[in-house]
Amino acid sequence: MSTASTRSAYEPPSYRYNDVARAEGQMLFDKAWRGIMAQGRKSRSTNGCVYQLDSSCYCAIGHNLTDRARAHLASDPRSNNAAVHDLGRLLVDYPGDLGTLWPHRTLLNAIQLAHDEPSESQGPAYLEPFLLRMQTVAKTFSLSLATLQDAVRASGLFKQPTQTS
Repeated sequence: MSTASTRSAYEPPSYRYNDVARAEGQMLFDKAWRGIMAQGRKSRSTNGCVYQLDSSCYCAIGHNLTDRARAHLASDPRSNNAAVHDLGRLLVDYPGDLGTLWPHRTLLNAIQLAHDEPSESQGPAYLEPFLLRMQTVAKTFSLSLATLQDAVRASGLFKQPTQTS
């Protein structure tokens, strides 16, 4: 049995064995959650989640795209509302702009699912499940949770109401 077949299908070998890939993945992960927390909402149009909803609202992957890549998406006739998510097509169609993201496509897909899955679209009802899912992503890909946990504590999310007697 090859070593590749014993690894989790969700964890690319590069995250297990390559410190450079892990550092790049950490940067992508941190940029995604920081961007989502700052905007406080999901990047969602009537057609579903999109990479860029407007000039200040991006999805988890959208926070990691260059302005040039976003311009490609906005002008692509196959795109609807700045491209409904299709990471594979995005990486294949724009390799010059997004080639550095290709090794991280499994991580990016996991981050995107964390962004897309909560049913609510904004505020704590969205952010809390998103951040819980991001913690799972961090654990799966052996990424650091320190800055995410600090931000969650500072934000006041997940605080239980105080009981009065």
